[in-house]
Amino acid sequence: MAMKKHLGLLFRIIFLFLFFFFGLYVVFHQDVSLEVNRLLEKGRWIDDVYVEQARYGPGETAVIYTRLTNRSELDVEGKIIITIKHLGEEAARLESDRFTIINGEQKTLSVEWNSPKEDYKGYLVEAWFISDGELKDKGNTAIDISSDWAKFPRYGYITNFGELSKEEIRNNIERLNRFHINGLQFYDWQYKHHQPLAGTVQNPLNKWKDIANRDINVETVMEYLHQAHKKNMMAMNYNLLFGAYQFSEQDGVQPEWGLYKDAMHQLQDGHPLPNTWATSKLILQNPANEGWQHYILQKEEEVFQVFPFDGWHVDQLGDRGRLYDYQGHIIELDQTYEVFLKKAKETLHVPLVMNAVNDYGQIRIAQSPVDFLYTEVWNPINTYGQLKQVIERNIRLTKGNKAIVLAAYMNYRKADQPGQFNKASVLLADAVIFASGGAHFELGDTGMLSKEYFPNNHLVMTEELEKALYDYYDFLVAYQNLLRDQVVSVERDVIIEANEASKYPEKGAIWYFTKAKKGYEILHLINFTNQQSLQWRDDFGQYKEPIEMKNLNVKYYTDQPVEKVFIATPDEDHGSARSLVFTAAKDGKGKFITFTIPSLKYWDMVYLKERTTKE
Repeated sequence: MAMKKHLGLLFRIIFLFLFFFFGLYVVFHQDVSLEVNRLLEKGRWIDDVYVEQARYGPGETAVIYTRLTNRSELDVEGKIIITIKHLGEEAARLESDRFTIINGEQKTLSVEWNSPKEDYKGYLVEAWFISDGELKDKGNTAIDISSDWAKFPRYGYITNFGELSKEEIRNNIERLNRFHINGLQFYDWQYKHHQPLAGTVQNPLNKWKDIANRDINVETVMEYLHQAHKKNMMAMNYNLLFGAYQFSEQDGVQPEWGLYKDAMHQLQDGHPLPNTWATSKLILQNPANEGWQHYILQKEEEVFQVFPFDGWHVDQLGDRGRLYDYQGHIIELDQTYEVFLKKAKETLHVPLVMNAVNDYGQIRIAQSPVDFLYTEVWNPINTYGQLKQVIERNIRLTKGNKAIVLAAYMNYRKADQPGQFNKASVLLADAVIFASGGAHFELGDTGMLSKEYFPNNHLVMTEELEKALYDYYDFLVAYQNLLRDQVVSVERDVIIEANEASKYPEKGAIWYFTKAKKGYEILHLINFTNQQSLQWRDDFGQYKEPIEMKNLNVKYYTDQPVEKVFIATPDEDHGSARSLVFTAAKDGKGKFITFTIPSLKYWDMVYLKERTTKE
């Protein structure tokens, strides 16, 4: 009898032991459905999610960071689950170690991902904070897996090279890395345009004055290069292809190399500058002249011997009107760019990018050995529709084999005085540029560009705009394969019930346009329903935010069989894609599908995954 009592007690102890530990297991290891509508404390825990580098090569290990702050007044135990998605479909799931975050503490967790071997793909990263078996919060970032930055360039700038601490430089690069900027233009870092290296290769100077008589410190330039390379950002040396200071003949520049306004070489073409600068005019040279080519390319070679720049950003000044060489022959300036760039590539053996001011000379530049196309847009490229047109025209020039970046300066006239950028116009411009297949050259060490002279920093980004741009640039990376990877325009009819929808940008309407690539069709919707102007620049920064629209019933005509429909927008849930229920049918106009879009603020992207049929 005593034996039975002891056995009974033992069984009860074992049962309680198993029950206790099974309960702990359930609490700490139960699967939680990762659905955004189940978040209990959205925005209260996760401050940011980011990756260590702007770009990773195929197969490299990506490091994903999640920064949290405990504002709950309690010590909390939990973990981070990372989901990595390609075009809305899960590619990997990772998990952090369990951790405790005490009241008021800020903690950064890291998770490593061994990326796939497949090149040129974008991924959305979702970080979910889970505690006590409950979803607390969620944040997103993105990862670009590309062996070459030029496939999906996200181009920024550095323009201040005075005496800066290493910490200031590191912070500037870290901030740009958060936007996934993978290439930097080092603007006006050089000594003279015709003599960019200050000093000699054997004895370079430690300090010099740039063209605006600003102080340039060699240690600052070098530290920016070092920090950029740590983040896998390309560093591009900026210079004009044909500029020289006044009195540059003292440095060996010859009159016979020049561009002239007359056939008798009496008036050399020049670009006027403020009289407080190091030269009051840039004297222009003939890019096709072999003497000038030899001279300036030798000077650029010296730069690359001293500074670890990765490539050359070549600038121009647009259409200069009728020009002559020294011998009186008419020079078609845009026809000289291709021969100059080919010579530069043969001599320097570095990546090249050239600015086509208002697309001037772009046809010849596109045929040259440049890594991607770059256009600085001015009047008469003034409207949203024209931004789309110039991007698509550039894409056609190389049959989609070279990316296109637009330098488009926002709130231009407002920037004559100190102030803030207008969030609505910046996001609308980015929406149009990104949806059309381009990237926007706008972010740098000073914040955001508003003028063609980059050191102008009168306008600042609000915290609200900066956070919104995190989502826009995450979106640009995560969906790069649908935005600018062999994507072509297609004609599709779209009807949005009870709303004005137009294939062309119109005030008071939803602008839609459709694109396609192998396996997908893409519908972009941009909200102009309360826009008072279609001028993208918003010169005085006065645009109002679009009115958010809800539950848009869409009829989309397509002959392609559809397997799934997804919607994604940078304006909600940090760009995470959601699947939409759809119905397929047919009417007198043809086959179509119908679906409902939950909301439209600035820009929605709906993409249809085509059903593959086995023969």
